[in-house]
Amino acid sequence: MRFYKLWFWLLLGPLSVASCEKDKVETPQPPEYWGEASALLDGNPVDFSVYATHVNGEAHLSIFIDTLSEEGFTRGSIFFDFIPAHIGKYGLRKEYDEEKKLPYAGYSASGSDGDAVLAHYHLVERDTLNYVDLISLEDVSQEISGTFEAYFAIDTIFKDLQPQLADTLKFTQGYFHTKIYKF
Repeated sequence: MRFYKLWFWLLLGPLSVASCEKDKVETPQPPEYWGEASALLDGNPVDFSVYATHVNGEAHLSIFIDTLSEEGFTRGSIFFDFIPAHIGKYGLRKEYDEEKKLPYAGYSASGSDGDAVLAHYHLVERDTLNYVDLISLEDVSQEISGTFEAYFAIDTIFKDLQPQLADTLKFTQGYFHTKIYKF
């Protein structure tokens, strides 16, 4: 009997170690915040953490403008996607469209340690405020800066679950300066 146990562990031992090694493959980490961002939120000044990404081969940027807790956890996130990687002013849309790749915006409120979404806010499209204006784009340093304004309304599903959250969020006089992280 001992002979069979020894063979069993000699055969399965290396396999279990090999499978553990596969689990140690590191996943890509999100970019670090770099730069500055600010806006008026419903008329009150707010400072944000910011970063932008550019997927190699794509002609657009994604910009993430986040509020963080004192512990560094995400509390709120404005995200702009499919922003053309060229200087210019771009109107924003409410709906994500992977096929058309039109400039899009959204806002998520987070709780707990930043990984629990409390609510999602949709862009109020009829409002003329909604835009991102890229005012500089440096090829060498990959730094960008721009302005933005966006008006969001809470998704009704989340409003019923989180009645303490604001019905609308209006970001005006927004400014950002950050680096583009390429993937």
